Amino acid sequence: MSISLVSSTATTSSTGTTSSSSSDVSSLKSQLTSLNSQLSAESSSKDDAKTKAAKTSVIEAKIQQVQAQITQKQSVKTD
Repeated sequence: MSISLVSSTATTSSTGTTSSSSSDVSSLKSQLTSLNSQLSAESSSKDDAKTKAAKTSVIEAKIQQVQAQITQKQSVKTD
């Protein structure tokens, strides 16, 4: 049996401007919403436990990355 995971990578760049940062945060929050939807969909999928755990782990890692980026952008915005 082989397990294949589909992964997408989002890249963001920091320009240091407040308006761009605000836009970036909105974009990141949108990504977060999408990832949470993927996580919900995966938890109710019919994949076997091992596949489900692997996919869930990847999605959760992406969620943590996006949350960290949001926190970083918001802290830069308030400085």
